Amino acid sequence: LAPLAAFETHSRRVSRVLGRNPGAFTLQGTNCYVVGCGPRRVLVDAGEGRPAFGPALAAALRALDCTVDRVVITHRHFDHTGGIAQIRDMLPGVTVRKLAKREFKFDPGRYNAPPGTTLRVWHTPGHCEDHACFLLEEERAIFSGDNVLGAGSSWFEDLATYMRTLNDMLRLAEGEKLVALYPGHGPPSADPAAKIREYVDHRGAREGQVRAALDDAGRTSLEIVLAIYPKLPPYLTFAAQHNVLAHLAKLRADG
Repeated sequence: LAPLAAFETHSRRVSRVLGRNPGAFTLQGTNCYVVGCGPRRVLVDAGEGRPAFGPALAAALRALDCTVDRVVITHRHFDHTGGIAQIRDMLPGVTVRKLAKREFKFDPGRYNAPPGTTLRVWHTPGHCEDHACFLLEEERAIFSGDNVLGAGSSWFEDLATYMRTLNDMLRLAEGEKLVALYPGHGPPSADPAAKIREYVDHRGAREGQVRAALDDAGRTSLEIVLAIYPKLPPYLTFAAQHNVLAHLAKLRADG
């Protein structure tokens, strides 16, 4: 993977702070976005609370000459929520919101972030049931969370739901002519429609591979994994097997 800067400003309203938690599934780390253009801004996602993240976020806020008074969360996974306590310690009084599941609440619709910044909250289940994307209306940009990453493919809970969401995201990107996609992990994209279409096409191609592998009678899900991912590192076998099982479940449901 190409390295990403620990802190980077992408536009007038969007800067990124890396969560300092690189890994096989988090890529270069969780992208935490400082959003807005005034002295009080909103943070999209909180990282997982690595010790180096707090000082990195503090340095970014000094460089931007602002503070954060609210945090919005794309979904419940630890690499996006584990840093909430750390941020609350740094910034007393900060509020945290996500879609209504477990301990945080967030109703879909428009979310009035700092003045001059409007985030449209959109329930986008797929990667997980409580997943949300945020559309930054003033810049025709989308924060895609983990539904669409900057590199590679993403894990998902339910394939049929995920595909519906990806197609909804694609229609939005094309219809509103989005010009930036900011993912939960990996680099941003200047062509959101093309990036989302890449994900749709990839899942379609993978389904074709699973169908072809099923022609060999008696294959287990693990045998299908080994057939379609011949060079897969062992530590990714579980994730690949999950994806194959999800494709099999969808094929069965499709008849």
